[in-house]
Amino acid sequence: IALDQGKIQSLDDRIDAYVPALKNHPFADLTLRNLLNMTSGIDICEAFCTPNNGFDRYGYSQIGYSPQRGQGTDQIKGLLEFKWGRSEPQGQRFNYTDLNPVLFAWVLESVYQQPLARIAEAQLWQPMGAEADATWLTDSKGFTFSGAGVSATLRDWARLGLLVANEG
Repeated sequence: IALDQGKIQSLDDRIDAYVPALKNHPFADLTLRNLLNMTSGIDICEAFCTPNNGFDRYGYSQIGYSPQRGQGTDQIKGLLEFKWGRSEPQGQRFNYTDLNPVLFAWVLESVYQQPLARIAEAQLWQPMGAEADATWLTDSKGFTFSGAGVSATLRDWARLGLLVANEG
């Protein structure tokens, strides 16, 4: 949608073209395509790793987990201070990590100048005819945790599934 509207020029653009705060950051040259394809090379292992993996270190400090979910959390600070960098060049290997959609959400929030939940509501949820409101987990600063945390009715999830299955 953002591409069709001209908010994003190309999926091959670097993230720092849209998020100036990432200039000179280890993630600055990540392309939007590699974020979407989960091939960013970010040094995190979320599944089948030791309990002390990079995601746990990032997650507990910046996203929060029950019973204190969302309290004192700041995803932007967590991304800017992420200490583990990248484990390999981007575009080489699929590695599922929530940091990819979180970074992409930062791009969307930058180009639309509003929270991701509002963007999704106006550009996706209302146009697809959702029957009910959805909710989305945020950090304590209000930044949407775009890697997970969306709650919606089964019917609206089915609508979204049909939208994806029919290529929009």
